[in-house]
Amino acid sequence: RFLTRTPMGNKGTFGKVLLAAGSPGMAGAAILASSAVLRSGAGMVRVLCGEENRIILQTAVPEAMLALWWDGKSGRMATGSHRTMQRFRKMEQRMAIF
Repeated sequence: RFLTRTPMGNKGTFGKVLLAAGSPGMAGAAILASSAVLRSGAGMVRVLCGEENRIILQTAVPEAMLALWWDGKSGRMATGSHRTMQRFRKMEQRMAIF
């Protein structure tokens, strides 16, 4: 059973989800997971993925916000991705890693 949504609600009041998904060149998991989360009623979805999947993901699921997980040039964790994960943990939001 779904909860009723208040007319004055916004994406922040309907739940936030952080997904870490999509290996370089494999955006399918990120697309499927972010689409499923949005359909289930979450208000905001942020996807951590590699630079290689950015255009594919933003084209397939434009509602999802994107944060880079891997820097395509250096092959290392992108600046700010660790902080993004920590911020979500502190806010006690939902996080999934695929």
